[in-house]
Amino acid sequence: MWQKLLIIAWAQWCLTRNHLTKTRAATVVAAVFSLLWYGMYAAFALALAYALPKATWAQIQQWVPAGLLGIFAFWQFVPLFTLSAGRAFDFSKLRAFPIERDALFTIEALLGLTTSPEMIITLLGAIAGLARHPAIAPLTPLFLLLYIPFNVLLSVAIREFMLQLFRKNRLRELMGVLLIALSIAPTYILSNSVGRHSGGGFLRIGQVPGTPWHALAKLSVSGFSWMALGVILLWIAAAYALARWQFLRTLTSDEKFETLAPSAASRAASARSKWTGLRWPKRIASDPLAALVQKELQSLRRMPRFRVMIGMACVFGVLLGTQIVRHQDSGFLHNYFVATANVYGFLFVGEVLVWNVFGFDGRATQLYFAAPLGFRAVLQAKNAVAVLFLSMQTVIVLALAALLRVPISMQTVADDVAVSAVVAIFFLGLGNLTSVMLPKRVDPNQTFRKQASGSVQVWLLLSILGIATLLGFGLLAEYAIGSHWAFWSVAALEFAIGVIAYRIATESAVERAIREQERLLQTLSGN
Repeated sequence: MWQKLLIIAWAQWCLTRNHLTKTRAATVVAAVFSLLWYGMYAAFALALAYALPKATWAQIQQWVPAGLLGIFAFWQFVPLFTLSAGRAFDFSKLRAFPIERDALFTIEALLGLTTSPEMIITLLGAIAGLARHPAIAPLTPLFLLLYIPFNVLLSVAIREFMLQLFRKNRLRELMGVLLIALSIAPTYILSNSVGRHSGGGFLRIGQVPGTPWHALAKLSVSGFSWMALGVILLWIAAAYALARWQFLRTLTSDEKFETLAPSAASRAASARSKWTGLRWPKRIASDPLAALVQKELQSLRRMPRFRVMIGMACVFGVLLGTQIVRHQDSGFLHNYFVATANVYGFLFVGEVLVWNVFGFDGRATQLYFAAPLGFRAVLQAKNAVAVLFLSMQTVIVLALAALLRVPISMQTVADDVAVSAVVAIFFLGLGNLTSVMLPKRVDPNQTFRKQASGSVQVWLLLSILGIATLLGFGLLAEYAIGSHWAFWSVAALEFAIGVIAYRIATESAVERAIREQERLLQTLSGN
């Protein structure tokens, strides 16, 4: 089994190495930001290693279980909120090879280490700090290493369980709403009296006997105990059994290996279904633009990933920031809350509407080159649909903000429209380029895991920094002149520049798509 694991790992490394050579600049930028991100946790781990030896024995006994509880909560729930589940193999491609299921499960478990490497770094810092404490035996804190297999196996079980739920048509949107509610719950709790008195409850939960964090804290701080060791081993065994059961259940499911092409039954059902509201594009535009817009609307509304993303884009930013605004009388977030929440939503929906516009089309993208449509018309249609949904999102964000009693005035609405227009026009232009330069096939049924490539995420990050700089010019103009009209004037100028940049970017994308047609189609076909 281990020989097969090494062969698979070597093949994955070769694929990654070949990909990195093609995206050298993006790889360097991604490496820099990854270094900064994990460097922050490394600094926190060093702080723990320095501070824990100075803590009193009572503080150690009180806070180590609570700290392990916090690591557990971060490890298991934060990847769900961020729709990130770490690295993973495409087991549908490995199924054709004679590899035992135990080997595949071992691969999945090892890849589970990438789910939350931040907590592994933090845990190592805590081990180093406890080992240096004068009242603790130097080797005793090594028992905390047992926390790694427990959390890794449990995270695999939770991920496979969530994947099963997201495959059910009637539960996809419900699970998306549930994740949104769970992710914003801490903000609401901490902003009221319950949150202000929740610290004691958190400490009490850490002291509950029989829990894995309490058993490990007792082993690593108070000394060896057969009872505590038995408890943590039972938890690891339970996590292993649950993870293996969920993994095999997912692996044997026919839905795991479905192709992106719809079945004959679903195609017949789609042909029979009629939505008269989608006929309006032909009333305001001529073919082929109207037909392409209608096609996009009909296909997007049936895609679970799009429905979940557009729902999160409309409500996530508003609900997350409402409690912060209510406790502020002034400041940037208070004055530009609606615009900030709306742009934050653009980042969610941009993955399915802007940055990879051919991802859902897959191998069907070849129709755009074979039919006498003109590739420019295809991009214009996709951008028109993006503008439609971004505008709808803007209206919903404003409505939700008003419903949640966020102070809204005509100036707030004008700011939201101005900021959203500037961000949208630049995003659309850059999205046309990335859709041609860095295409990637997207599974419309996969709503749990992020599918954007690392290069696209780097482009997105750089674009955010650039657009934030542009909007900062408007704020500086308002501050220098002392009039809000200066902000709107700068926004209007930037929008005009964005229109020019959009036209140039679109023309470049069309020329590059025609020139690199074979590469584009081969990438989107999944070959």
